[in-house]
Amino acid sequence: GDAGSECVVQDTCDGAGACTDNGFVADDTDCDDDNECTITECSAGICEHVDSLNCDDGDVCTDYTCDAAEGCKYTYNTDSCEFDNDLCTLLDHCEAGKCVSGGMDVSCSGSDEAECSVDTCDPTTGKCLHDYTGDYCNDDNPCTDDICTESGCAVDQYNTAGCDDGDACTTGDQCNGMGTCVGTDTSAQDCDDKNDCTTDTCDSASTGDTGCVNTFDTTRHCSDDDVCTENERCESGGCVTDVVSCDDGNLCTTDYCMSDEPYSGCMHSYNSLVCNDDNSCTTGETCYEGDCHPASYVDDCCGNGEREPEGHLGEECDDGNQVNGDFCSYPTCSLPCGDSDGSGSVGIADAPVILAYAVGRSVECPLHLCDLNGNGGVTALDALMVMQLVVNQQVILDCPSRIVGAAAEQAAPGSTTSTTSTTMP
Repeated sequence: GDAGSECVVQDTCDGAGACTDNGFVADDTDCDDDNECTITECSAGICEHVDSLNCDDGDVCTDYTCDAAEGCKYTYNTDSCEFDNDLCTLLDHCEAGKCVSGGMDVSCSGSDEAECSVDTCDPTTGKCLHDYTGDYCNDDNPCTDDICTESGCAVDQYNTAGCDDGDACTTGDQCNGMGTCVGTDTSAQDCDDKNDCTTDTCDSASTGDTGCVNTFDTTRHCSDDDVCTENERCESGGCVTDVVSCDDGNLCTTDYCMSDEPYSGCMHSYNSLVCNDDNSCTTGETCYEGDCHPASYVDDCCGNGEREPEGHLGEECDDGNQVNGDFCSYPTCSLPCGDSDGSGSVGIADAPVILAYAVGRSVECPLHLCDLNGNGGVTALDALMVMQLVVNQQVILDCPSRIVGAAAEQAAPGSTTSTTSTTMP
């Protein structure tokens, strides 16, 4: 009766028809209950279920089941998994039986109150860490040294660093040690373009290098500091001028202007040009030391209305009449007392001629023209009488009578001659 039981030892017969009971298979002996999902063992001759089959293959990306006829079965899942052993990565998941990365990291930014902290994720815990020790804080004020705290940025101390105060008209911008950037307004000097014709200002809000604004103004006065120019005025973007005229009206000078010291201004250099003294009795005139000098005199040039120099014809005067041919109507032509230069009248120019003769200069000054007080000689007193006459003081002229003759000589001082007295107001 024990046939078919794995846990019973089969009975034996002795041939005489008597059966011997051999007992049971030892306990804990494996047996089969025809269920692939159970673990069975013999116990007191009975195959008993002692445990279930463990189908877990340790792969998080598979799901398992057990079929009594077939045993363990496995299917792929899409469960979460840990791809890189980094808890700071997110959305790792199963695909086709394998763990793949989710492509997303834990964001720790802004996870605390301090925006200045450096926030990172701890890969072993997946929690955010915050570093406040780095130089990550800036309050946009260059005049403060900033630090980061758990509450955010804070000023550690004020500095004296270089800065920009945002004013284009200042220079040397520097922090003042109290958190403010301060510059010095130097626009008055910096914006001066050295142009007299511009109005120089500065625009603090300018984005240029200096902020200088130089506006041309035609109403301004300008100067080129050149003595050789005149009528300076602001035109066409600058100071324009006219050239100074240095023409002195003298053909015998070359006129020009010099701008440089020590000789500056109009200059008149003597030249040797050919000239004309408008005297019909002279010829070959050329310039010499600023005057027109003749090379020679025309002989017997009488009647030209001008008294010829001493040594030429010996004219005392020239009435412009050449009828007689005798020293130009001499003696009918006469000069007044005091007319030492032969001009036909007594004037201021006669005084230096008389004075020159009185001091021994080589000039022509006959007594009948130069001895105004009639004392027989020519002295400085005679020159003074001419001056008195010029300023309309009452003067008595008492020149000696003229000595008649083509070769008349000037009477020496102290000689006795007849005189002619004339009272002039």
